[in-house]
Amino acid sequence: MMSVALLLERKGSVWSEIDSSTTWCRRMYNDGERGGSLLYVRKNQRGGNNWAMNIYFSCSLTGGRQDESVYRTIVDHLLEIGHDVPTAHLAHPQVMDLERVVDAREVYERDMAWIEACDGLIAEVSTPSHGVGYEIAAALERGKSVLCCYRDGATVSKMITGNDSKRLTLCTYQGTADVLAAIDGFLQALPGA
Repeated sequence: MMSVALLLERKGSVWSEIDSSTTWCRRMYNDGERGGSLLYVRKNQRGGNNWAMNIYFSCSLTGGRQDESVYRTIVDHLLEIGHDVPTAHLAHPQVMDLERVVDAREVYERDMAWIEACDGLIAEVSTPSHGVGYEIAAALERGKSVLCCYRDGATVSKMITGNDSKRLTLCTYQGTADVLAAIDGFLQALPGA
């Protein structure tokens, strides 16, 4: 698998590419020398001309973490099949400690840049979350395809289940095999898959 790394720089609200190299890492930080924020992103090549996709994973943080094992299963699956998941840290048990050190404005700007750059968004929506709903709406507004997965029997907002956007796919699942199969089908249908 070949990797291409891009270095993006933010000036105001605009992100632009300033460098590319064969080394990679993904994080956002303040660079005193440039006086702005830098974001390193990686894109994997899976072989031939099949590029790995950049998938934004969305799940509840402050609304509850009872589905954390499902979050980990989804993120692990996406990474194992070669996709980039800038929000992989959301499946980590200590995510609240990790996010606590970043202020709200930085989280907003970082996550909106990741949504803008993603090829598709996958959201686990069994646990209600204002942030997840916002991310889904932002992705749809930007023309991104979105998959919303939820446990069979979970009460999901009618703002999601009543949305008839052609870019929104809903998936009810009973077990991890169901949700992973739905994810694989969603990924295959994405442009550039």
